[in-house]
Amino acid sequence: MKVNVKAARRAQTEKRINQQDTEAIEFGMALGCIFCRNLRGFGKKRMNRLIRGTYEELVDRFIMYRESEEETFSPDNLLTLYAGLRVQMKGLDVDVEAIEDEFSFPEVSSSWDRKRLVIRRERRQTLLNREVLVRCYWYGMMLYLWYEYNWGTQRLTNFYRFCREEYRDVYIQYLAYTPEQDTRIDRKVKETIAQIKDMGVAF
Repeated sequence: MKVNVKAARRAQTEKRINQQDTEAIEFGMALGCIFCRNLRGFGKKRMNRLIRGTYEELVDRFIMYRESEEETFSPDNLLTLYAGLRVQMKGLDVDVEAIEDEFSFPEVSSSWDRKRLVIRRERRQTLLNREVLVRCYWYGMMLYLWYEYNWGTQRLTNFYRFCREEYRDVYIQYLAYTPEQDTRIDRKVKETIAQIKDMGVAF
């Protein structure tokens, strides 16, 4: 009986994390849409093309970089794609590493409450584990903007700085491990996604 309960809890936790990963991706892409709307006045059609174009970029480049034809595009199989996309970012002269370092998630400081410290460190690791996934989608957006609209280094750099900073400023609250902060994150993420979806944009 205990084994079944533990398995059920693990499954529930995994489902929750997968849902949070999906929301983080949509939040990141919504931030990209907001930047494009504010800078270049992107409307429903261009934002939908941006989202579709990003997916196409990721799938096409995954096929290009994968080691065998048996490999399929999925969130669990992104490391080869990620490495290839970072090379592409360097080719566009976008210093993604510097931006990622500037807006990274800090180490969790010591706390008198050991249980709280352990949970905060686990939460930071959750954020770090999600980085490859979210970054791939931003890189895909930048490649599409470069290819489709001829965006140069400075504009792509500004795009990435905006997305990284906004994303970090929301999810850094996750390290606080308080119900109030968790509620604030959830509300901000959902409101940002809804802002774009309500315009008729599908992720």
